[in-house]
Amino acid sequence: MEELQVKHYFLSSWPDPRHWVAYLKEAQGILGSVLTHLDVNDPVRRKVSTLEEAGNYLCAFGSREDSRWVFGEFRRIGCDLSIDLNRNSAEQYNTLIWHVPASFYEVGECIFRHE
Repeated sequence: MEELQVKHYFLSSWPDPRHWVAYLKEAQGILGSVLTHLDVNDPVRRKVSTLEEAGNYLCAFGSREDSRWVFGEFRRIGCDLSIDLNRNSAEQYNTLIWHVPASFYEVGECIFRHE
């Protein structure tokens, strides 16, 4: 399957769930779909009820965890994301990777449309 991968590297760990809520809200608007699943397991099974809950989940490092890898889905459009977070981001990048299927960005007025 062809897909577009968009990778973001960032030093800030965004330890405040409000940062993630704002980011995910903007992503939902751009994609025209809602975040349906967010989980530390792949395949993802844990359903998202609210963006606030999703933001809290992303920031929920265990007491002995220095890093977390979280997977998410916008199931209706087949778009996935993976987020690799590090507690001490000054020493290591955090990464967010979008996996966008070709069927999504090759149709309609999608912002990912290529000419």
